[in-house]
Amino acid sequence: MAHPMTVNISKDGKPVTDLQPYLATYAHLTSFHEGDQAFAHLSPADQGER
Repeated sequence: MAHPMTVNISKDGKPVTDLQPYLATYAHLTSFHEGDQAFAHLSPADQGER
């Protein structure tokens, strides 16, 4: 099941516009579940508009 998520990156209150890909994508999200130490590593399905 997919759930959309939008992220805006800023520095000192101004949008960051010079992001470079890391491991072939512009975003990574890693989350951990405290109860059983499960984790998920997510990357965007597409690069979206820059």
